Amino acid sequence: MSFPNASNTEEYGGLDTVVIENESLRVVVSPEKGADVLEIRDKKSDVNVLFEAPHNWQPVDGSYRPSRDTGTAWMDYYPGGWQDCLPFGGNDPAAAGAEYGIHRESSLLPWDYDVLEESDDAVAVRFSTELVRYPFAVDRTLRLDRGSSTLSVTESVENLGTVELPYAWLQHVAYGRPLLADGTRIDLDGVTVTVDEAPQGESPLAEGESFEWPTNEDGHDMSRIENVDAGIHDLAYLHDLESGWYAVTNPDLDLGVAVSFDETLFESVWSWRALGGFESSPFFGRERVVGLELSTGWPATNPVEAQGEDGTETLNHLEAGETIETELAVTTYRGRGCVESYEQVAGE
Repeated sequence: MSFPNASNTEEYGGLDTVVIENESLRVVVSPEKGADVLEIRDKKSDVNVLFEAPHNWQPVDGSYRPSRDTGTAWMDYYPGGWQDCLPFGGNDPAAAGAEYGIHRESSLLPWDYDVLEESDDAVAVRFSTELVRYPFAVDRTLRLDRGSSTLSVTESVENLGTVELPYAWLQHVAYGRPLLADGTRIDLDGVTVTVDEAPQGESPLAEGESFEWPTNEDGHDMSRIENVDAGIHDLAYLHDLESGWYAVTNPDLDLGVAVSFDETLFESVWSWRALGGFESSPFFGRERVVGLELSTGWPATNPVEAQGEDGTETLNHLEAGETIETELAVTTYRGRGCVESYEQVAGE
């Protein structure tokens, strides 16, 4: 087989997939469900850096799945990996006359796709969908250049309606074993950490506390995984970003993954840590996952009707006919201790 290339011959947990690969990376995407990125596999180490959900998740059935609850059904269909969540990431049960639940609705809809380029130099595949309950059209192009360990992502969102609309855009990226292990480190520029006020489970972080990354007043260091079986479950928001990047490194595997993004659009990174501490459905303590999820705002609970009541705005707005565009990049690397910038590891 020659590289780079794209194929649609494989199945993942009952879902048809598109496989995009070159000499360095193998990327598996499910157009049937949300254009989820199910796998970013570093070929040299043969490691998928993304989280693979351990429960008996189900492939979605039918071309349209309306959301009627606040999260249970979403988790029924959750395979791990990376979800693109619009018009609302987080918890927003209702907006503009319709209900959404958690992380809906682009993450459950089918997406169309077409191969834009498949040459000796690069492979690029475009995924697109139009939401049902919201007049948003979403386009996402994934690209791998020959010999590169970087996945480039270009994405746009267009408001097809005639009124200005609020949104909370979330890139729900989750990492799991074997990348996640005792000794794994997380690097990013200095930020403020604010812990969610609603308890998730056992945690060394206090609900609602705020501190400068990475260590709280009790000495807990969020930049280190000291015990992957710690039994913790928490949610915190990394905000006041100095620049748009982070890196996750496993020194024992000699492997890391770094993400670059526009911090003027994705103004926060949600840190979701569940190291055997998610004791309810569907995990019941079986998960080992850290989500580092890019978001246009925080906290996760951002009801439209409450905007501005306390002098704060947690949602962005897209004017009628307006389009926003952004670029992200994900790269794997090796041979690093502390990562001080995305440029330090990009393109290795």
